[in-house]
Amino acid sequence: VSINQQAELLECTIDGKTVRVNTGNQSAAPTSWSIDCYNPPIAGAVISILLKTHSLVDISVTDRTEGFESLPGYKFKPRPVFITPAPVGFGNAVFVTKRHHL
Repeated sequence: VSINQQAELLECTIDGKTVRVNTGNQSAAPTSWSIDCYNPPIAGAVISILLKTHSLVDISVTDRTEGFESLPGYKFKPRPVFITPAPVGFGNAVFVTKRHHL
């Protein structure tokens, strides 16, 4: 989950549990904020974010799933034995992003 504009993050909870907010340099204007959730429950998680802002915000929610075989309806040929996904990073991941203007 990310917010890419000026909005002061006041509070964040995931499934009712408070997430520690690192406010960083208090003299700097807030410009963006993000949180990564690893291995959320299959049913999903409820994320609550309290912001202080004077305008609407754009919030992006991105899901990253390892392996192309997770894409419904797509059939991929197996990789040749001499080709492997990247050993680090996102070499074999599928990303899906939804943006909200609230």
